[in-house]
Amino acid sequence: MRIAFLCFEAFHRGGIKTYSRELLNGIAAAGHQVVLFSPSPPPGASPGLDTAVQVQSVNVTNLRMTSALAYWWNMPRVFHRAERRIGRFDIVHSNVYADLTLTRRAAPRVRVVTVYHLGSTAAASAGLRLPSRLLRLSSEYGPAVIAEGVCLKRADHIIAISNFTRSDVLKRYPDVASEQVSVIYLGTTLESRLTSAEEKTRLRRSWGIVNGERIALGVGRLEDRKGIPFLLQAISHVHSVRNLKLVLVGSGPTDAYEAIARRLGIADRVVFAGYVDDSTLRVAYRIADVLVHAASMEGFGLGVADAVAIGLPVVATRVGSIPEVVTDGVDGYLVDYGDPKAFADALTKVLDGTLLVGEGSRSPTSKRFSWETTVRATLDLYERLLSVSIPRSVHSN
Repeated sequence: MRIAFLCFEAFHRGGIKTYSRELLNGIAAAGHQVVLFSPSPPPGASPGLDTAVQVQSVNVTNLRMTSALAYWWNMPRVFHRAERRIGRFDIVHSNVYADLTLTRRAAPRVRVVTVYHLGSTAAASAGLRLPSRLLRLSSEYGPAVIAEGVCLKRADHIIAISNFTRSDVLKRYPDVASEQVSVIYLGTTLESRLTSAEEKTRLRRSWGIVNGERIALGVGRLEDRKGIPFLLQAISHVHSVRNLKLVLVGSGPTDAYEAIARRLGIADRVVFAGYVDDSTLRVAYRIADVLVHAASMEGFGLGVADAVAIGLPVVATRVGSIPEVVTDGVDGYLVDYGDPKAFADALTKVLDGTLLVGEGSRSPTSKRFSWETTVRATLDLYERLLSVSIPRSVHSN
């Protein structure tokens, strides 16, 4: 098969980059031709892609508000130039709304769209009203919601990364038939090899973690729906005698959160570690005592799945897809979003050793999440669609 994979965020930090890398490398390893249409990676960044994955650069501007518009504007021209050079694509696979301007008239190919979560659902879960959303025009809460609807309703098939996301798509887009939406889970990314004591010690020192201090690790971009203020409130309810430090790994502005931590009197118990590379993140999981995830909504939760896979206890909110990843009372504890005392109590149970989690006691849910399974299920879907596909009218969108 010849697959065009369209992704605006393929080289951005976060789960979309991980998904793109693992999926495309797996497809190429299976012997298929795959071309990624994406803005060029930032200078000095390592794409992490196999050499068999062709990258077709789509020019964008450096201005955040206009970069997506430039991507959409240039996409059709770049796509057709690539087809003239290497031949017609069998599958056009888009990450959410990356194929917005590649209309059905212009490219009547089999169209697949992967959706992580819906922008409107994310905005509602974060409590963002229209004025707040207007201040975030370049985010998933802005005009991207309209683009999302166009692309999902136009797709031949939609890949949802969880049952929660699938249900949300079918609820918000009643014109989409249930048989047009499949669930294909993401995989886990942590390496199985052991981490040395020296690596652990070095990272603890770099974060100012002294002997005897416990670590609650949070992984993910610092954004509205990740529930950072709620998490900080929960940490403030955990008695300091337990020597707990919260380490937040992920990119994003921290000023507002640092102010909240100071107001709660826990500034000395919170480390904003910023973005770290994959090798550092691997060590971070190994020195943590618990993984915390306080999101108001989650389409999957790669960080949570990684923790479950290695037997690191999880305390998370019972929202979105998290109950599909974490078995309550086995992999950790699930609590209601907005109840900091309950979250703190769950953390205390983990720290006091009342939950036995480890490599040998993982729940069956952890075995479902592997990139090999993700790649195979995606290729099976491609083949099924090609075997039954009757191209839509070129007069459709």
